[in-house]
Amino acid sequence: MSSIYHHVPFAQDASVLMVGERTNANGSKAFRDAMLAGDYQSCVEIARGQARDGSHLLDLCVDYVGRDGAQDMRELAARFATASTLPIMLDSTEPGVIEAGLEMLGGRCVVNSVNFEDGDGPESRYAKVMPIVKEHGAGVVALCIDEEGQARTAEWKVRVASRLIDDLTSRWGLSVPDILVDCLTFPISTGQEETRRDGIETIEAIREIARLYPGVNFTLGISNVSFGLNAAARQVLNSVFLHECVEAGLTSAIVHASKILPMSKIPEEQRSVALDLVYDRRREGYDPLQRFIELFEGVDVASARANRAQELAALPLEERLKRRIIDGERNGLEADLDEALTTRSALLIINDILLDGMKVVGELFGSGQMQLPFVLQSAEVMKTAVAYLEPHMDKADDGGKGRIVLATVRGDVHDIGKNLVDIILSNNGYEVVNIGIKQPINAILDAAEQHQADAIGMSGLLVKSTVIMKENLQEMDTRGVASRWPVLLGGAALTRAYVEDDLRSMFTGQVHYARDAFEGCR
Repeated sequence: MSSIYHHVPFAQDASVLMVGERTNANGSKAFRDAMLAGDYQSCVEIARGQARDGSHLLDLCVDYVGRDGAQDMRELAARFATASTLPIMLDSTEPGVIEAGLEMLGGRCVVNSVNFEDGDGPESRYAKVMPIVKEHGAGVVALCIDEEGQARTAEWKVRVASRLIDDLTSRWGLSVPDILVDCLTFPISTGQEETRRDGIETIEAIREIARLYPGVNFTLGISNVSFGLNAAARQVLNSVFLHECVEAGLTSAIVHASKILPMSKIPEEQRSVALDLVYDRRREGYDPLQRFIELFEGVDVASARANRAQELAALPLEERLKRRIIDGERNGLEADLDEALTTRSALLIINDILLDGMKVVGELFGSGQMQLPFVLQSAEVMKTAVAYLEPHMDKADDGGKGRIVLATVRGDVHDIGKNLVDIILSNNGYEVVNIGIKQPINAILDAAEQHQADAIGMSGLLVKSTVIMKENLQEMDTRGVASRWPVLLGGAALTRAYVEDDLRSMFTGQVHYARDAFEGCR
């Protein structure tokens, strides 16, 4: 899907697509109140806040009893089209409201949602919405609801999803990846016997549908799973449930991204009991729901955060700094760095401690235990730490070592490693031209030509960036400029063997692997 600014793939590399839920008049009181008051600028600010919190797209819902939904949608969709860079998921039960939104938005939207609640006959809502979806080329959320109601068991969910996918592809021309199946989230926190297995049924349904329809996407409203618990308990249960769904094949989630915790940040007992609750691991004398509630008695989000801060403060200095990077915790960072500077140089702090923390972040991200918003939080703390340490680095006097153009390659927004290379090289006598993120090969070569560079450095975190780097080298060969600039390649997904064996064998110029900022400097 896409906005007028950029596109976002449904399937994220080693992550889950985060759909911001706070631009929904049925789920966010702040958004609803602003919309009812005609305060559209506040609605826009909420949307921008969702982007800052790490959402990849926005779930926009204006449905409210007694309102002209189509007019509200036109007002907000028109503003979101230019004021927010994120693509839009249009969430409404009314075909006219969906159509109003699609007419105001550029790019490609997702319609949330279609189902078989009143069948698929000519008078059904499904039959009224799908021509609109097809006309505008939108993606679609397919809810596991049929004429019998909301599907509760895995078997029922799979049956409804199969019927929806088959009809959407055969009759309406959608490709399988354009469909986001919603297997439905029900509370597992009520204590009622009939709800105890609802979490398992959803997870098993996702796994089976993914097996039956390779390439199909999924979405899920996560927060309903913890309905009725206090805020701190909800945050943990939502986070654990999301992780388990992603492991089963979930590709997107409608969630407040900043309210989700990475598994590595959840205390072990809380995580263990939450898993027991999700999988209904009751046994004689042990009810995970009761134990989970006990764990959070008298605990609010603020006190839970304070407890984590106390645990962090009790760690030895090196481990504390490393945890600050892993947890994305900025409070107290400068004081810890000042203490570390009394016993070692700034470069050693970066190399021996901070980079170790980022390595753990990369491993957690790669294994699916940490989602992209938390990676970005860690990256921001790393940037802050490096910027704080930079004045303490000894600058080389010989400013004539050479000039290098640095860029994150096309399609990749990650720049923490590249910016660290910039700082290290700049402090060691090199002139660095850092041209930023998402740079196509044309821009990289133009910058190298314009600035008379001695070398080119390409960076990228994503697996697909390794393919882009290969394409860039091939393009340099095609243009006959491979011999003009040595190329340094760095990034979490790269390996020395891939660069020095595979890429070096097909590239007529010089290409080198830079494992980290210090190897890049060497």
